[in-house]
Amino acid sequence: MTVYILLLLRLTYYHEWIESIVNSKNLKSSNLANTAMIYECDSTTTECGCSRENVALSSAKIFGGEEAVPFSWSMIVSVRLNNSEEHSCSGTILTAFYILTSADCVDGASDLEVTIAAGIHDRITDFPMIRYAHEIYIHPQWNKSDGTYRNDIAILRLFPPLSIPGGFGLARTCISYTNSKNETINYPSAGSNLVVVGWGSTQYNESYFSDTLHQAGINMIDNNNSICQALIHDVEKQFCAGAYEKGSGKYVDCPCRGDSGGPILQWKGTYWEQVGITSYGGGCHHSDPLSIFTRLTYYFDWIESVIKISLTTTTRKPPPQPVSYACDKTLSCGCGMSDVALVSSRIVGGENAIKNSWPMIVSLRFNGTNNHSCGGTILSNSYILTAAHCFRRISIDDPRGITIAAGMLNRSDPLQIIRNVDRIYIHPNFTNLPDDYRHDVALLHIDQPFVFASNSNITKTCIHRINPLIPVSENPKNGNRLAVIGWGLLLQQVPFIPEILQQAEIFAIDNRDPTCSVSINNTDFLFCSGLYEGEKDSCQGDSGGPIFQWAGKYWEQVGIVSHGKGCAIAGFPGVYVRLSYYYNWIEEILKRDGEHLEPEITQTTTPNTACT
Repeated sequence: MTVYILLLLRLTYYHEWIESIVNSKNLKSSNLANTAMIYECDSTTTECGCSRENVALSSAKIFGGEEAVPFSWSMIVSVRLNNSEEHSCSGTILTAFYILTSADCVDGASDLEVTIAAGIHDRITDFPMIRYAHEIYIHPQWNKSDGTYRNDIAILRLFPPLSIPGGFGLARTCISYTNSKNETINYPSAGSNLVVVGWGSTQYNESYFSDTLHQAGINMIDNNNSICQALIHDVEKQFCAGAYEKGSGKYVDCPCRGDSGGPILQWKGTYWEQVGITSYGGGCHHSDPLSIFTRLTYYFDWIESVIKISLTTTTRKPPPQPVSYACDKTLSCGCGMSDVALVSSRIVGGENAIKNSWPMIVSLRFNGTNNHSCGGTILSNSYILTAAHCFRRISIDDPRGITIAAGMLNRSDPLQIIRNVDRIYIHPNFTNLPDDYRHDVALLHIDQPFVFASNSNITKTCIHRINPLIPVSENPKNGNRLAVIGWGLLLQQVPFIPEILQQAEIFAIDNRDPTCSVSINNTDFLFCSGLYEGEKDSCQGDSGGPIFQWAGKYWEQVGIVSHGKGCAIAGFPGVYVRLSYYYNWIEEILKRDGEHLEPEITQTTTPNTACT
């Protein structure tokens, strides 16, 4: 009988060496002191985690400090309290509107007493981009008094938003997504090389902060480490890290006062990913040489629920799936032969609509050409709804040369239905003055009625008369999910109108929100919609087109695309005509020709499609 003896390598011993090889992509040594390694970021492959300058990291610790390369951590900000210019703690840029920090940092602070300073390296001499925290979101399960520092996470909503990238070269932080509890607990993995960044104290017992941004390479500590177990209270929500001194076999020196709320990051080969928030610990105490960090993967869903958009992620989150809306095709309005399927993409930047899913939309063409100028919707057999400002340079007394094209997804579809406009009704209170969009609504009468029974490519839009007991300004309700469609520009900077109809899901923005109140002067006439972050919006060429809300069995048109500042600019949502205000005016004109708005039965309740 032959006996074989197998010698097996203990892989845990080689963890650090393996990781150094895996994550060594885009690393170069430099001639800097302490043999610093240069981490070459590739900003062409990610929207986050890369700064204006590359990180150069040596073996120095945060105490006694290693000064970071100026503007190599452009995602970090200084958080200041009580309207002071003094640094209190740190945070990172999630989006143009949102800052991630620790709950402990802003616990007890009130709105507009917290400011952030972005785009700085030297907090004394650099000129920062200053923004106020308009709202503070502290995790609902944070409890400072229990001493555990669980759920030590908060989000600040800024106004006005940051300019990203702008002249300050700001960058967003990257956050990872995990698919299971086990994966969350082990991310980042034990032994991982991490970097902590901040303006905190650099010496024991210092009462002042560093003027310049400092950094240090530290290590992720196993959850079962005895010192770690004594410090953390929930391994799913917290993790330990410290600087490992190989000669002594001990963990030494970590973040200190003033670093709270700042990031701890991991190099992913082409970008930096934030894996935690500096929370608390013994970095300032010889007896407790480790620090505790909030484990960000656990809070991914909470963060997204606060900012109400998809985060810029780096790993593992499955792509968003389209949501299909099953329409009741027996209805006389608001449904196409194909169901609408909406996914999280952009009308500016584009998502193609499905053929025959929006058969109520039309394209307006002027001067006898086939060039798309504005959008509109089919109200009845003979009437089109659109925006009044589309006719600012057109004589409404002579509508010759104005046509509408219906029944197509592609603007060049040879089977599109063409009608001539023979009458134009502009709302009598529309001023036709530049930058005045009050009562921006118009009706067009066509020379030949539509025949819906013989063409499934066209249908009427649905417009409801709302319950008179409900304020006009509550339709649509603040926060409702909406869909905007059109053939407008895909990018403001590029004068290219798409051939295929575009669609996007956006949200009705609170009438009192400062981003909205600066854009509209009457909430009965107008409402705002978009994303706080920008990125989704209507644009030039979408004017006059519809914005819808889902009513359970069909799409109800609640507005008309009116105007906005640019296209999809953060802090400047699109502005829309609120159709419920104009119901009676529209209905009276249609009655002159024996026609009416659909649906005929008045609905007295507004469907609840608010985002929660």
